[in-house]
Order: sequence, then structure tokens, then C-alpha cells
Amino acid sequence: MAKRLPIIGAVIVVIIIIAAAAVFTLSKKSQAPSQEPTVSQQTEEGTQEVTSKGSIKDLIGLGKNVTCTITYPTDEGTSNGTVYVAGDKRLRGDFTINFQDQEMDSHMIQDGIWVYTWSSATPQGTKMKVEENVPTPTPGAQTQNFDANTQVDYKCSNWSVDNSKFQPPSNIQFVEFSMPTPQSTNTTNLQQQSLCDQLTNPEAKAACLEAIESGN
Repeated sequence: MAKRLPIIGAVIVVIIIIAAAAVFTLSKKSQAPSQEPTVSQQTEEGTQEVTSKGSIKDLIGLGKNVTCTITYPTDEGTSNGTVYVAGDKRLRGDFTINFQDQEMDSHMIQDGIWVYTWSSATPQGTKMKVEENVPTPTPGAQTQNFDANTQVDYKCSNWSVDNSKFQPPSNIQFVEFSMPTPQSTNTTNLQQQSLCDQLTNPEAKAACLEAIESGN
């Protein structure tokens, strides 16, 4: 189990950061004018498939009925995923994370009220409520080689919305997380540790804390 702790921690921290990005982006939609992400696009003639480059936050903020495959860089290589977006309110992401020559799957659902995250690393998932007033994340903050502002490659196409994609699995126990309020630009680690402390699974909590320590 000791060898699995770093990858479990990496998966937990990555999906927490993705969820936090979703909460922040969606909560700000009603507070600012809609703005298209700045991306370079290549559209194949006769198709609706678009290859773009932008950040995870850009993709979350598209607000269209699209499904996208994404690739984002890490120090160990690349990670891949598929994201399903239904208008302004609902989002699902299924990711494969490569870490120390191992792979694990992680998942995230945003249904307009809650953001759910879970992975193959642990039977326990997390959920965060989408609040009206979410604190702005510390500029440049990143965890375990993942940054929601990192430029990623994604290929998107239109899709007919499948509502079952936005139903969290019934066999996962979801623990409610609350977003800590940042007091200064020097509190990033404390915020991350606060999120880890809310995990009730001892192995998942230990892995999450170890991943934060190894990232410093």
C-alpha cells in the first residue's frame, strides 16, 4: 500500500483542483459578461469537430453542448481525459492520470448545484457545493504538477446531451467538502491541507497529505 500512496494522493489532489476550478468558474458566470476563451481553432471542412488550445478553466467556461478529449502535460508525461459539457450548468470529466509509471482513473460531475469527484484510487468520493460567492484562487497556485490555468490541447465536437452522464454513481460514498477562504497569498498549502483533512478515509487522507508535502 505504501507504494500506492503517492499516486492515490496525486489523483485526489488533481480532482480536487479540477472541482475547485469548476466551482469558481461556474459561480462567476452570473457576475461577469460571457466571454469566449482565447484559443487557436482548426475546423475540418464538413465536420463540427474543433481542435483548440486553452486552459481547463476555459473549457469549463465554454457553456455549449460539446464533448471534448483533452491532453494536459505533467512532469511525468501527459494525462488524458474526456469532458462532457451541457450548456452553462452541467459538466462531466473522465480522466486517466499517469503518475510514476502507473495509471488511475478519476471522474468529476458538476450538476449545477454540486461538484462530485471520485477515482479508482479510493471508494470514497468528495462533493462541493457551487456557491454564489467563491473566493478567488491564489494566482498561479498549483498542486502536484497540475494547474487549472495550464494550456492544454483539446478536440471538441457537438453532442446530444445524455442526462445519465451527470448522475453520480450510487456505489461511491461522497463526503462534503467546504472551500477554505484564503487569507493571504502564503496560505496555499494550508488550504490544500484543509481539504485533505476533510477526508474520512485514513488511507486517502494520508495519501492526499503526502502528495502535498512531496509537491513542495
